[in-house]
Amino acid sequence: MSDPDPRPPEEERADNKPPDNGFSTDDTTEILIPFDDQGRPIPTAESPKDKGPHYQLMVRTGAQAGRSWSLPRGHSRVGRLPYNDITLDHITVSRRHCRITVTTEGVSLTDLGSTNGTYVNGSLAERSLLIDGDELMIGTFRLLLVQRQ
Repeated sequence: MSDPDPRPPEEERADNKPPDNGFSTDDTTEILIPFDDQGRPIPTAESPKDKGPHYQLMVRTGAQAGRSWSLPRGHSRVGRLPYNDITLDHITVSRRHCRITVTTEGVSLTDLGSTNGTYVNGSLAERSLLIDGDELMIGTFRLLLVQRQ
């Protein structure tokens, strides 16, 4: 058993200060580091990996028209279920429909064996390199890829 703290309780101390443990209660900074599903840190806006163009996916038509998502570096899963990074809730969208990958070289799309397919500019695509202004059709949704600086 450890010895009890030899210092008197806080209310009995003459200076009425909490014990000095090297930490101040007035200047606490919380740092949140997001992790992907493999436990790797996801780069933040200040990260050097985040230099270069940024991309956004905007819903043009469908139940979520007007909604948009910023596409981070790495993989973004698109599908009907809420565990996807981008959820398009409609029966015409597969549970795991496609994956969009953003790298320093650009953006690519990979269909994940979806039932209704993924279309890029009106053509069925299993894999495709994407550029600014490309239109994706995923189920009944039409989405626009937009490059931001």
